[in-house]
Amino acid sequence: MGLKTYTMTNPNTYEWLDWVNDEGAKALVDINILNRGFNSSRIIIALASKNRNMLKAPSNFQAIKVGDHGHGRRAAAVIGSGINGAVDVRVKKPGLEGNEYTIEVITTPLTDQPLTANIIGEESKDLRIILATNSDGLLDDEANKASLVATAIENIQISGEQNFVAEASGTGEEPLTIEEIKKLFHGGVEGKDYAYKVTALDDSGETLASEIVILTDCHPSMNDEYYINLSWSPVIGARGYKVYGRIENSEVALAELDANTTSYDDVMRDYLGENPPWANTTGLKSRIWEGELNARFIFEIIGRKLLLDENTKLIAQVTEKDIDFTAFGADA
Repeated sequence: MGLKTYTMTNPNTYEWLDWVNDEGAKALVDINILNRGFNSSRIIIALASKNRNMLKAPSNFQAIKVGDHGHGRRAAAVIGSGINGAVDVRVKKPGLEGNEYTIEVITTPLTDQPLTANIIGEESKDLRIILATNSDGLLDDEANKASLVATAIENIQISGEQNFVAEASGTGEEPLTIEEIKKLFHGGVEGKDYAYKVTALDDSGETLASEIVILTDCHPSMNDEYYINLSWSPVIGARGYKVYGRIENSEVALAELDANTTSYDDVMRDYLGENPPWANTTGLKSRIWEGELNARFIFEIIGRKLLLDENTKLIAQVTEKDIDFTAFGADA
């Protein structure tokens, strides 16, 4: 990264601000306007990449309005690649000849810098995942340690600092399916199947169990990070519910819940032991019917619970359960 300071006196001319990048990568230019003698609130900086071999400046100038508050305002832009790149900086009105101002230009090579970050803001349900591939174009299954990266991720908080818009890239194009995500987070170990039923309770007894719901190929060892979330439709008149499950045709009671609760997270800790009833012993004519009991496999990453459904995609580095970004212009 290089810092260069330029003092210019004619606001209607331009200077070349040279930068050298031996790797030929793009660079991020950070411009800080320090006015000396006139109101800089209307300063506009025009940036464009230019190679010394070009006879004229390119047409794709990127105009950046520095701001409405004058001294110390900043602007940034990405300039093109080239071993000897240059930035054409033009300051447009207002200003009189002889009024001095200073431009500081910081160039940061766009190297691939791995960053770990936390997702902030609302729960993200629309993030796309890309699994790295090897040189043969096949999925890299080395202990399932392939790095998952996201494209066009916004609202990233890096090391507790300010929000940063990161753009990451990776090989592969298609998002993984839900089953592929499950297998990825099993670490190569085949998953298990889990079966569940739910009954409703009143003061007299218990209804027949709901239709069974089975989740296939879930994580083999459920805990706070990998668990089954059950939800069901309420039964009118019920004072509570009882959850049965885990092994198909051998379901046992796991938990008894009050009437205000119509969901349950199974982390494999609860166990009551009874089997589902064979008859309805309540005064309730209703029960949880087919289609009213739902089950979802859920994984937790960076303290945020994400649901595995068609609208949810996972972004993580498998081994560390963090997010691996490749971002430009960041101090890693």
